[in-house]
Amino acid sequence: MGEQVNFDAIVLVSFGVSIDEVREKSIDRLYKLVSDEYPQVQIELAYTSHTIRKKLADRRDFYHSPQSILDKLACEGVKRVLVQPMHLIAGSEFHKIAFQVMLHQESFEQIVLGKPLFYGPEDYKEVLSILKEEYKPLDDEVLVLMGHGSEHPMNAAYPALAYECLRSFPNIIVATVEGYPSFEDALAQIERYEKDFGELSKVKLAPLLFVAGEHAKNDMASKEDEDSWFSVLSNKGYKVEAFEKGLGEIEEVLNVYLKHLKESANLFK
Repeated sequence: MGEQVNFDAIVLVSFGVSIDEVREKSIDRLYKLVSDEYPQVQIELAYTSHTIRKKLADRRDFYHSPQSILDKLACEGVKRVLVQPMHLIAGSEFHKIAFQVMLHQESFEQIVLGKPLFYGPEDYKEVLSILKEEYKPLDDEVLVLMGHGSEHPMNAAYPALAYECLRSFPNIIVATVEGYPSFEDALAQIERYEKDFGELSKVKLAPLLFVAGEHAKNDMASKEDEDSWFSVLSNKGYKVEAFEKGLGEIEEVLNVYLKHLKESANLFK
């Protein structure tokens, strides 16, 4: 039946994805997990990306923005709303949500914004532990995690995650497509690891993304694109294995989101 709660609706907010198969394996899984946990609560979904919403609308598949879903709930007379992001960091997309939550303060009796995946120091170690168990890099292997990266100041979450790797998971390396640390930084770190621990038998690549979309397929795992991480590493003589599995496909990571959601649920009066 689910636990007793003091709120009426949960809005799950993703950046969005246009590939149905990818959505089903990630976003839909978290939606179902939350729905099963809170069967008495109205569960809604919104996408922050205007580009993805438009692309889906062009094929008559409509998704709310954070603004439109909160307007809808207010018109329906919903009183207490918990907004839970699926984002990894409190970057620009997260702040789009935060702005709408601020604008809608007067629309509800109470509205609470939940935490992204990487919020506190304990999140970094917990998620890295999950990924180490998921991909099981051996001592003569390294696991390179590909994040998106951002120009937002909260891109600092990625070097913080990389520092936690150095402290606790030396054969896990964090790099980003559009931020710092870069793929070039990862290549340098791979070389340092070999100097310290010997020649590598394999480099494993995995997305540090909620959904394994175009970045995972093209920038990371493509065997045809000579600039992909897979191709560059292969051309350097490494044996490479790429996993196209988003964080939203890993049950233990989804449980971290659910834990954050429960923490936010305790804020309701």
